Amino acid sequence: MLSRATLDVNPRRILSTVRESRQTSISSILVIIVKINFPSTVCKSTTCQDNYSNKVKSQVHSVTAIPISLTFTDGTKLDIKIIFQALEDVSSRDSIQTYVEPSIENVNPDALSAAIAQPNITYHENPVMKSPVAYVVWYGNWTGNSGVVLIEKFLAGIGSTSWWGMATQYTNGSNITFGQSTYDNYSQGTNLNQSMVFAIVTKAISSQALPFNENGIYFVLTSFDVNETEFCTSACGWHSYDLATKLIYSCIGNSELQCPQSCSVQQTSPNGNFGADAMASVIAHEAMEATTDPFMNAWFDSNGEENADKCAWTFGKLMRSSNGAYYNMIVGGVQFLIQQNWNLFIQNCSLF
Repeated sequence: MLSRATLDVNPRRILSTVRESRQTSISSILVIIVKINFPSTVCKSTTCQDNYSNKVKSQVHSVTAIPISLTFTDGTKLDIKIIFQALEDVSSRDSIQTYVEPSIENVNPDALSAAIAQPNITYHENPVMKSPVAYVVWYGNWTGNSGVVLIEKFLAGIGSTSWWGMATQYTNGSNITFGQSTYDNYSQGTNLNQSMVFAIVTKAISSQALPFNENGIYFVLTSFDVNETEFCTSACGWHSYDLATKLIYSCIGNSELQCPQSCSVQQTSPNGNFGADAMASVIAHEAMEATTDPFMNAWFDSNGEENADKCAWTFGKLMRSSNGAYYNMIVGGVQFLIQQNWNLFIQNCSLF
């Protein structure tokens, strides 16, 4: 499950990765960016700005990291390291402001995965998926939405990328392929829970809109007006299974209107479709975990984290799209920003 939580730091909200539902402790990292805005009435010259900046930098850099330990009411422990980095931003504002701001532009994402030593992931001698096939139920209103083409192109091509090649470290199976999709016009309404998501999947299969496939991963992708119990509150997406039928299924929401700052790392999307662009990384996350840990008992670490959990919201080397958005891979000729995954060989997060 890909989760996000918020810690409110006045005046900007800081977002951090949190836990898989079975996990009882977390090691995460929170990067605080200190921006220095120089008012023109105080600092008009470059020399003045440099002198002021160096004074602030010397103070900020004297603190390498501040550890914080939080314990929630359900017993979950969250260990955070706050790392400070100083940046100059010459501005015409009328007062000096120092504030914290999470910014993909100003953070080296490689540092996020390397900053904390994580336990390696281990195999617990239970089944993995060897030839996964992705099926999609477009739930709600997707009429005329370009996201349908974007996501189906992504699912059709992700299996041939070096990113998906990391799955072979966990299973000797072949690449993931895209099967087919169908539409569901709110058969379970606009407020869903997990059992209702499973009902959406079984309806698609029983009506023969989608085939039954034990190697299938059935994605229920909801439109912007659909709520799901965990979506935007504790998760951006999740995967699960039904023990009786052995069906593997997943639910991922469209965060465009409900929680754009919680389930996406940038407000400009590379393909001009905010919801679908944000969903692509979550889909990759859940597809990788469903393949390597389909019944929640195969590959995970001593903290209970699956491979994609360990690298959630880290992106490696970034490139800039023509519209200013960031991306880090091209799938089917389309630019996407996809999170890194845990590489068993180097025991760290990687894009390949």
